[in-house]
Amino acid sequence: MKNKGFTMIELLATIVLLGIIMMIAVPSITSILAKNKKQTFLNDAKKFVALAEQEARKSGYKYDCYTLNASNHVGSCYNISTQDIEKSPYDEMYLESSRVLLCQVGGSYYYKVYLTDGNKSIEGLIKIADKDKSKLGKFNNIEEENDKKFDFIRDYRSSYTISCN
Repeated sequence: MKNKGFTMIELLATIVLLGIIMMIAVPSITSILAKNKKQTFLNDAKKFVALAEQEARKSGYKYDCYTLNASNHVGSCYNISTQDIEKSPYDEMYLESSRVLLCQVGGSYYYKVYLTDGNKSIEGLIKIADKDKSKLGKFNNIEEENDKKFDFIRDYRSSYTISCN
């Protein structure tokens, strides 16, 4: 009998120890998963801009607005139909209201993006570019080594309108 009592104490101690480990591990894992979703959302926005830039170059800069996965052209926006960016990391389809605008200032261009899945959105991520293909351009408003880049990801606001200004 004494041997069984000792086994129960060991079992209880093991359960308590596992509980403590879970209390420490679960918040860390949750934080990592949330950070990965935000990074994927940001990468999708960059990919959307890259697809718009590619289409702009291919069409000779004919369009100044690009939409994502629309059933047809939306207004004056050219539809980019792609399977690369269909579903957000939050398990929602990206909305047709997602846009990339091609804006021109002098001889330079910049691409401004609005990407949303109806729950989260990225507003105003900008890529500077040039007609000269050797000048690939880079994204600004992003501090790549800093969590501030996630400040772009917000809760969805239906009243947001994207413009070149």
